[in-house]
Amino acid sequence: MRRQCAGVLFFLAMLASSPASAQFMCTPPTSDPLTCTNSGNAPTLFTNTATGTNQNATTTNSGTASGFASQTTGGGVATATNSGSNIANGILAQTGAGGGNATVTNTGNDTGIGHAFSDVVALTLVSGDAMASNSGTIGDANAGNFSFLEARTQGSGNATAINSGSSAGGVVAETLGAGNASASNSGTTAGNVAAETMGAMPRRPIQVGPAGVAAATMAGGNATATNSGSASGVAAATFAGGNATVINSGTANGGITVAALGGGSATLTNILGGR
Repeated sequence: MRRQCAGVLFFLAMLASSPASAQFMCTPPTSDPLTCTNSGNAPTLFTNTATGTNQNATTTNSGTASGFASQTTGGGVATATNSGSNIANGILAQTGAGGGNATVTNTGNDTGIGHAFSDVVALTLVSGDAMASNSGTIGDANAGNFSFLEARTQGSGNATAINSGSSAGGVVAETLGAGNASASNSGTTAGNVAAETMGAMPRRPIQVGPAGVAAATMAGGNATATNSGSASGVAAATFAGGNATVINSGTANGGITVAALGGGSATLTNILGGR
C-alpha cells in the first residue's frame, strides 16, 4: 500500500499548480459555500480554494473533468463530488491549517487514462474528519490502472472509506494522529480494503497478499475493516494498543489472520456464508 503516500503528494502538487478551467463555473469568491460546478467539458486541472474564516468549498462535476479539487484553509468544510466522468488526475477534498472536515464522493466514473492513476481522496492535514465514498467506478484493473479510494487524517480526526462500487486499487482509511479508521467494502476491488491507525509511528504497509481486507492499529485508536463484497485475504492486527476488527461476510480468496502484537485486541468475525 505504499502508493497511497505518493498519491497524496501528487494531490498536494495538484493544488499548488493547477490552472483554472473555464468550464467550472463558480459563485463569487466571498460566497459561503464557495461553489464551483462543471456540466460540460473541463480539459484541465481545477482547484476550488476557500480562504475565508470557516468558509466552505464545494466542487461538483456532472460532465467530463480532467481532475478537480476542493480545499479550505480557514476552517471550513471541503466537499468534492463526481457524478460524471473524471478522466485524469484524480478527485480531492482537502482541509488545511484551519482544520475542518473533508468529504469526497464518486458516483460516476473516475478511470484515468491508461496507466495514469486517478485516485479519489479525502484528506485533512491538521484536524477534522475525512470521508471518502464510492458507488461508481474508480480505476480499471484490466487496463493496469489501480486507482484507489482513500480517506486520510494527518492530525486529529476520524477517517472513513466506503466502497459499494468498483475501486480497482483498493479502499483505505488511515489516521496518522488521533482518531479511528473504518474501511468497508460491499462492492469489488482488486486491491486491499484496509483501515489503519498509525499515531506518530512510521508508516508500515499491511501485507495481505495481492488483495485483501485488513485492519491494523499501530499507536492507539480503533480500526475496523468490513467486507461483504469481493476481495482477497482478511486480517486484523494491533501493534501498540487499540482494537482492530475485521468482519467478513463476502468473498475473501486469501488467508485470514488475527494478531495482537502489543496490547489491545484483535477480533475476526467470519459470518456464515463468507469465504
